[in-house]
Amino acid sequence: MDHERFMRAMELRDQGKEEDALRELEALANVTPDPDDKASLELNQITCLRRLGRLQEARQRLGAAMRTLTNPPYADFIDACLSVSEGQIEEALQKLRAFLQNHIGMRLIDPELYSDAQERLGLLLYQMRRFPDAIGPLEQALTLTKDDAIRRRLCYYIGSSNFECGDFQAAEPRFAESLLLDRRDPLWAQAQYYLGHIYFKKGAYFKAQRAFGLCECFMDDSDTRLKEEVLSWLAATRHKLSEHSESRSQ
Repeated sequence: MDHERFMRAMELRDQGKEEDALRELEALANVTPDPDDKASLELNQITCLRRLGRLQEARQRLGAAMRTLTNPPYADFIDACLSVSEGQIEEALQKLRAFLQNHIGMRLIDPELYSDAQERLGLLLYQMRRFPDAIGPLEQALTLTKDDAIRRRLCYYIGSSNFECGDFQAAEPRFAESLLLDRRDPLWAQAQYYLGHIYFKKGAYFKAQRAFGLCECFMDDSDTRLKEEVLSWLAATRHKLSEHSESRSQ
């Protein structure tokens, strides 16, 4: 296989140019004699189709690919991802769990892929508000990935899951780690919001005021619900600070 051409296709896909990447992968598959290389190219084509929303075509191509693959961990992973895109959530949960159990050797062969599967499982459970169940897969993903941006995002969701479970002690350091995210990332403001709650519950009102204030500065202005909540908590925090100031002066 022409690896330079393949990497160019992957760059196009990573840049969000799925149509261009798909054309390049299809052209490359047409001139690739090796069956394993051809299978790899087909699976990457399916990923492009899924991202483009061409789910029926992606499912049909995956079915054909699965009939010829002899060692299908990557196909199993793509199958689970496709189920997520199709909205088959319970089916996707089963497939992700089966992938993690049946292909545990991928922890060593391709730890980033295994981490990706753990993350997807954890985020599905998070979106279903099954926060206690989400923590384990998200923590497992965190131990495997070396990508700093992914690590910070995982820390946010682990912190949020612990917060929703009422474990504020576990949540606080994870939110603090997530603050290494770009401040323009919406999760950064959300982390400050959660930290404001934690500091308020601890009676650390100066720190709570700062966290809620930073959330207000960097949050998406279109999120009116969050804005109202932040303003309400800022008012409550100022009231607590005023009470403490008055009690010290007496």
